[in-house]
Amino acid sequence: PAWVDLVFGFKQRGSQARKAYNVFYHLTYYSAEDVALIEDDELRTATELHIADFGRCPGQLFVRPHPWMRPEGFKVKAKKREKLTAKTTKMT
Repeated sequence: PAWVDLVFGFKQRGSQARKAYNVFYHLTYYSAEDVALIEDDELRTATELHIADFGRCPGQLFVRPHPWMRPEGFKVKAKKREKLTAKTTKMT
C-alpha cells in the first residue's frame, strides 16, 4: 500500500518525499541532529521541547517501493464477483 512507502519507505526522504508532499521539519527525522551533542543548554532544551511537542518520524525501513499485495479476502471476493457477473450475463 502507498502509505507504507510514505511512512516507512522510499518516499519518506529525498526527492520522492518532495514529489509526494511528504516532508516535515528537519528535527522530526531521527538522523537530523544528535541532541546529546548540542552544547548550548538553552538550544538543547528548545530542541528537546520541539521534538516532545511535534514528535518524530519513524525510522526509514525501505529504500525501494514496497511490493503491493492484495489480501486473500479480496482475491476471493473478486473471483466470486466474476462468477456472479458471468452468471448474470448468461441470463440476459
